[in-house]
Amino acid sequence: MSWAGKIFWMVSIIALLIVIASRVFLGGWISILFVPLAMFVISFVAALIVDIKFYAEFLTLRTTKHGMNMGVMIALAIVLLVAINFLSVMHNKTWDITKNKVNTLAPESVNLAKTIESKLEVLTFYRGEKDQAKKMAAKQIFSRYKNLNSKIKTYYVNTYTDSLKAKTELGDIPSGDDIISIIKFAGKKIKIDNPINESNILAGLIRATRKKLKTIYFLTGHGEKSLSEVKSGGLLNFVKLLGSKSYVVKELNLLNTNVKIPVDADAIAIIGPQLNLFENEITALKLFADAGGRLLIAADPGQEHNINELLTYFGVVFRNNFIIAEVAEMLGRSPTTALGIQFDEESKITKDIKQDGQIYSVFELASELVTLKSSTDSEYTYLPLIATPDKSFTINELKMNVTPGVRAAKVLAIQVNKNKKPKAVVFGDSDFLANKDLFMGINQRIALNTVSYLTDESDLISIPKKEEPGTKLIMTDRLRNSVVMASFFLPMMLLILSGILFYRRKGA
Repeated sequence: MSWAGKIFWMVSIIALLIVIASRVFLGGWISILFVPLAMFVISFVAALIVDIKFYAEFLTLRTTKHGMNMGVMIALAIVLLVAINFLSVMHNKTWDITKNKVNTLAPESVNLAKTIESKLEVLTFYRGEKDQAKKMAAKQIFSRYKNLNSKIKTYYVNTYTDSLKAKTELGDIPSGDDIISIIKFAGKKIKIDNPINESNILAGLIRATRKKLKTIYFLTGHGEKSLSEVKSGGLLNFVKLLGSKSYVVKELNLLNTNVKIPVDADAIAIIGPQLNLFENEITALKLFADAGGRLLIAADPGQEHNINELLTYFGVVFRNNFIIAEVAEMLGRSPTTALGIQFDEESKITKDIKQDGQIYSVFELASELVTLKSSTDSEYTYLPLIATPDKSFTINELKMNVTPGVRAAKVLAIQVNKNKKPKAVVFGDSDFLANKDLFMGINQRIALNTVSYLTDESDLISIPKKEEPGTKLIMTDRLRNSVVMASFFLPMMLLILSGILFYRRKGA
């Protein structure tokens, strides 16, 4: 091999290393990388041309001819591996053997993905190497949706190397300081809430594919909890949560609307009233329910409301007492905090909640709920959704020294159906929806499942977080880069060693 050939080989190898290293560390391709790529191609071709006689001689050697059989076998093996990988990509099939099925989409996600009949694009924007781990995590989840429906297309844009496309696609969508995924479908552009997990992806897909959004009205005018209050007693977090699930949230003041229920109301929520509802308001709410409307009612004990005038219409009684569940002290809460640990297994709201000793709902001050005795042919049916521990008891007023009454499980929430259709869901406390306790225990999941059930949105039933117990191996950016570089340099070292051995054998 001539000196010129060696120089060309060295230049080609250095240029190739520059291309690979830059591609890995930048997390994407930039136009300037075409320069070292062109140097690699030119130097590689030049190295072959300069020593063409040397390589021709090499191919005529006896050892080379004998080695051709091995070369053919290696080539066939490479072709076979390529074919297998191609088929695996075209016909992907996986098996989830984890205990909690962390690598499997929930039935709600599967059902929705299969109903998409036209092209749906998911664009994920990330910042090069900085967001590489988040990008790969999102890509893993999106791939599960793609495998269910070929209409779903996914694209990944490095904002460092393709800022123009990012600016064009994102437009006025706030980027923040995180990875961003948007859904483009039927002229709509929907941002997926962070973090990019199955629950938020599903909510985004529903918002993008749904033709009509559900509207929930919150009754006001009687001291109900504020929708915009950021303090612990407000409902701002709950409102944001509903918005992230594609619900339209509005306020309803029947005192200012001549007691008319808006025609677009899919459900009405009465959360924490402190004053009496007027008779004509109660009548309007009853007529709304009779016409197919649904109610979410959460009232607190010790307040001067007349919520029972509405509840008894559905056969439910708000006892207006205080549940004492001393087990709440284990969580550092007051004994007046009622813990819901028993969940109905028939209702769609609670049937998938596993009672493994770690699942509970928190109610700061809660009243017991009971149902009126009704005849066997009554149109109303009831499900006691949530109940306290068996050793709970009730008191009629809060005081320092109390005498425990009869200890038994107390019902905290009741689902009311009429002719097997949702009519109302009643809670003996409203604080579980407030900013303070919404994210305690499974309160958030109970709240979202209730709204989804009342609005016939079973596809929005909150998906519980899946976690596989045990030790997790987390690959950091530095470790990942080390593995990538090692996977390149190790074969390169073996190739160089094989060349040295070849020359030594040739000269022997």
